[in-house]
Amino acid sequence: MRKKLVVDVITIIILVLIGLMFWDTNRNLDKIEKLIYEKSRLKCLDIVKVYYYTNDVKMTDSTPNIMASGKRVYEGAIAVSRDLLDYVKFGDCVKLGNDYYIVEDVMNSKHRRAVDIFTFDKKLLKKSFKERLYIVY
Repeated sequence: MRKKLVVDVITIIILVLIGLMFWDTNRNLDKIEKLIYEKSRLKCLDIVKVYYYTNDVKMTDSTPNIMASGKRVYEGAIAVSRDLLDYVKFGDCVKLGNDYYIVEDVMNSKHRRAVDIFTFDKKLLKKSFKERLYIVY
């Protein structure tokens, strides 16, 4: 009986921790959906080079699971090159192609006119393309 109680408590703790991990992500997705449904205006910033990155120390700084905005990494967040920070800030919604993203991170200073899309899928890491970047107002 006591052993079952300990297992139940541990299970509840794990579920709460998992819920806290994804809570912030769900709020960002709600923000994106709200912006889409409001049919917000778009302003084209430029054609940018698009890359993918993941939470590997080789591709990030010493805190690979925390983005520059202070939030935990999540699928679909983007990092922008430092020159684009003149036009967007953390928390802004941007559109690339048919998809919407929230700006959460900054790329290495060597990049210009570029964005990085965060992904856990290692197959996408070698993929890159050019796309128009819009800021959603």
